[in-house]
Amino acid sequence: MKSGNTTRGLILLATTLCMGCLDYSPYDGGTCASGKFEDDGRGVSESDEFLSPLDRNFTTDPIQSRGVSVDASSFEGCSVLVGSRFRIEDYEFYSLSGLTEVYGSLTLNVASFNGSVANDILTGLKNLRVVKSLTERPGSTSLRTLPAVEDGEPQLSQLTLNFAVTPPEDIIADLPSLKSVDRLTITGGDGLTNIEGFNALESVKEILITAPNLSSVSGFQSLATVESITVISQNSELGCLSGSLQRRWPSAKISALKEPGDTQPVRCNFLIKSNEDWAKIANAEGVADLTISGVTSGPSGDLSLKTITGNLTIQGTELTELSFLKNIESIGGRLTITNNPQLSTIEFPALIATGGGSGGLDGTLLIDSNSALQSVSLPALKSINESGSLTVANCMALGTLALPNIEFIGGQLTIRNNLPLTTIDLPRLMYTGEGAGAVSGTLLIDSNSALQSVSLPALKGVNGSLVVANCMTLASFTAPNLSEYDGFQMANTSVREIDFSNASAGGSNSAVRVVQNAQLRRVDLGGIGNASLVEVSRNERLNEFRAPKLVMIFSDDSSEGYLTFADNKALTTIDLTGLTFVTTHFTISQNDKLESLQGLNRINRVEGEVLVQGNATLASVLGLINLTSISGSISDNPSLDCEGIRILLISISNGMPEVRNNLDGCSL
Repeated sequence: MKSGNTTRGLILLATTLCMGCLDYSPYDGGTCASGKFEDDGRGVSESDEFLSPLDRNFTTDPIQSRGVSVDASSFEGCSVLVGSRFRIEDYEFYSLSGLTEVYGSLTLNVASFNGSVANDILTGLKNLRVVKSLTERPGSTSLRTLPAVEDGEPQLSQLTLNFAVTPPEDIIADLPSLKSVDRLTITGGDGLTNIEGFNALESVKEILITAPNLSSVSGFQSLATVESITVISQNSELGCLSGSLQRRWPSAKISALKEPGDTQPVRCNFLIKSNEDWAKIANAEGVADLTISGVTSGPSGDLSLKTITGNLTIQGTELTELSFLKNIESIGGRLTITNNPQLSTIEFPALIATGGGSGGLDGTLLIDSNSALQSVSLPALKSINESGSLTVANCMALGTLALPNIEFIGGQLTIRNNLPLTTIDLPRLMYTGEGAGAVSGTLLIDSNSALQSVSLPALKGVNGSLVVANCMTLASFTAPNLSEYDGFQMANTSVREIDFSNASAGGSNSAVRVVQNAQLRRVDLGGIGNASLVEVSRNERLNEFRAPKLVMIFSDDSSEGYLTFADNKALTTIDLTGLTFVTTHFTISQNDKLESLQGLNRINRVEGEVLVQGNATLASVLGLINLTSISGSISDNPSLDCEGIRILLISISNGMPEVRNNLDGCSL
């Protein structure tokens, strides 16, 4: 707004009239004899049966207006206008100073004006209080031709202010008394950047504002509620304006569009790439995407920012801490913090959730490659929504990871290669991989070389594989309430026991690998029903392996579908008493204390080779007696005598394995 303008609002009416327009007689199809101008039905043609003469464009061009011309004097003395649609163009409204009410709709269309008298343009409308629907019109016998409904719906009252073609110096005048209208439409020119008026307005359903450079709406101070606001503008900060309107009217539907008919709203995005850029968001409470990159320090004080509807990215900075973001409560999209070599602490004390924003944004939380990072604290975080994953990786100084209230991770959980980290305790985490659109909910804990304990006391479901690997000092892994998972791998740890006895799992992708766990004594996979492979090998102290409900080991991949127990020096018990089918090969080898295969006695079909080799104390293979076909080898088992082997071979109908170097040199 120019400093020389003293009036405010959004109605512009030019004082320069088209030459010759007053040569036409004013429209006389209505009267204002009693202070009310209303249609009396005169001048309505048969084709216009349901159309008030006031529905016509009262322009200064008699051809466009069907020969009807109206000037403001037609309404002189009126306090009330009644008609379905009033449209007035390029007229002064000095004669309308008594107007207080309009029933129907009123359009003020201004194509040009003389700036020297612009401050006086709306003098005549200063007392207009309400624009009401025809359903609320006063009783009158002369209004029979005016329908109160249109296309089966009650007509809303409308006030349309159109001055988009005004000169660059927009004159913004106020309607200081207007309190009520159903639908308010404002169209402004290039100079309109702020709407300051309409401060008496208390009731409105819909507001539509179109202005190329609109950046602020500070008016409407008395408006408590509104159903919808649509702003159409080319301003680069339009999305941020939308956010400020949403905070003022949180229950309203707010739409910010570049062009009419756009389906994707404009977002409020900020890029902070230098220390001077912090001023851009110093007072912002909400943005869409916020990217912080390349800065050497944070803002001078804490930001007011509470809501990020899109993504927050912090990368390649020299920041040492992020306390200036402590007020953030929700992030509609992703939180990414990567490659910040000086960052020592990450703390978001108020952050409750990530993801689930407009359009179903995933809430991935990625903390990666922050070499000086010592502590991560997200004490209020409860959920990572949609298909969002949680990853904390490659933080070589990370000793503390605090996520005490996390309950739900829509995608994967990955904690990997954080060298000093000793404890992972997620006391409320219940599910991973259950978010909308999630492909996998794999829980991966890998290559944390100082890790000693993992505690997941509330974990119920992993919609993917549970993988713990290359954590050589890990002695304790507990998930006592785990009921569902899709595959399990434990490798290169010092865990002593795996107890998933109450859990179920299964499917063509359910791989089970228990490999090279030096301290492992017992494994109970309880309710697992199917697997794509089972490999148990190089567990020096493993004594017992149980999966009694496992029925099939099956895979379309020829590199999988196998069952292997190999090089488990202390293994005495295998309980696979439900297993009937193995797709590819079956291997029992180098298990020095295994004496019997009785726990495999329901297997009736192995489509690949059966290899029973190098088991020092194995005395019986009759646990395989239900097999109908055997190929492969039974060899180098020094405690296995020929008689038991012969009984097994008599029972099969197809195939003949190689038999050699068993007890007393038994070879067949």
